[in-house]
Amino acid sequence: MGQKIGFKTWRAALEVFMVRDWRLTVADAGVDDEQLRLAFEQGWSAREFSTWWGEKYDLTHASEVRLHFGR
Repeated sequence: MGQKIGFKTWRAALEVFMVRDWRLTVADAGVDDEQLRLAFEQGWSAREFSTWWGEKYDLTHASEVRLHFGR
């Protein structure tokens, strides 16, 4: 059986997924703590929540964006 993690650890993992996948922090995305806590208590993984959030708002995944520096 998987090891249970606390809310703070879950939220920190969500921050990593949001920045990696959508280039947004949780604060940038405007996700409130009540919604985060509800998702956590319902058993969503941080990765699942990040994916759901990005799809809900039709965000472009970071892997689909090319950044051009300089020229």
